[in-house]
Amino acid sequence: RFTPRATLLFDGDVAGREAVGKSRGVCAAAGLDTRVAAMPSGMDPDDFVRERGPEALERVLDQARSILEYLIDQVLDESFPRSNPNEQASRVRMVAQLIRDETDPTVRAMAEGYADKVVARLGVSDVRTIRALHAQLRRAATGPDESGSHRRQQGKGEQKWGEAQIALEMLGCAIEFPEILDDLDVSASMSALEGDIIHAFKLARDVRNIPKSDWEESFLAHLQPSIHDFAAQRLAVPRIEDAAQARSEFLWNAQKLKRLHLAREHAQVVRDIHEAGAQGDVQEENELLLEAVRKQKERLGL
Repeated sequence: RFTPRATLLFDGDVAGREAVGKSRGVCAAAGLDTRVAAMPSGMDPDDFVRERGPEALERVLDQARSILEYLIDQVLDESFPRSNPNEQASRVRMVAQLIRDETDPTVRAMAEGYADKVVARLGVSDVRTIRALHAQLRRAATGPDESGSHRRQQGKGEQKWGEAQIALEMLGCAIEFPEILDDLDVSASMSALEGDIIHAFKLARDVRNIPKSDWEESFLAHLQPSIHDFAAQRLAVPRIEDAAQARSEFLWNAQKLKRLHLAREHAQVVRDIHEAGAQGDVQEENELLLEAVRKQKERLGL
């Protein structure tokens, strides 16, 4: 990676829009200022250039907006005013979470204002919906919960924040259904975990065959403060329906965590290569590139 900014240009269909959301964490972990250029529905970049020419693509790229604004637009689209109250509440929570996941307080504040403008543009008139939206966005814009784990994790920086949040989601799956820790794929994917949270997984493994009512209090008492609040909330308000869903979400988050680790390592390699290049050390620069390729092949099993 040789630029501080990336512009995403996916197909203008549902899969393309989903790909944007999945790219957010990876781009943030790599320290990229990420923007999104929207393609017309049903067209991919190749077809677009063939039909309309490179100049038209340049105009599309010039209109790119921040990835956070793009994702907010996808949630608060034209169907929002017509959806039922439950659907509107769900979308409001989704937007609040998008803003809450942003580590830069200035960006969070700007995103709050942007979401307000989107709702105003859509013509939402229900007072309760507007109040709920404002309340959720204000809480989200103030940043992650300042108590317990979130404050400490935020201090570790943007990349570590994203990785810590994903690891917590993995722990949430194990807390609700500890029996998934007996699954071979789940056990293997735990190698991506780092830090205090490993101890929490060991505790969850120890109680996996015991009725939850018999171990909840003891389990929480032995957790590090950085994890206690999250675990207590998940035990009080479970989010997952069954063990199959817990396993699926665990493995999906494990893949996300692995990609973030790779992105973090890649960003460090790029910095090292830049430093070597600035010092005129061509040999070291080549060695770093070869080592990066070797590690990537090793992880991919090539």
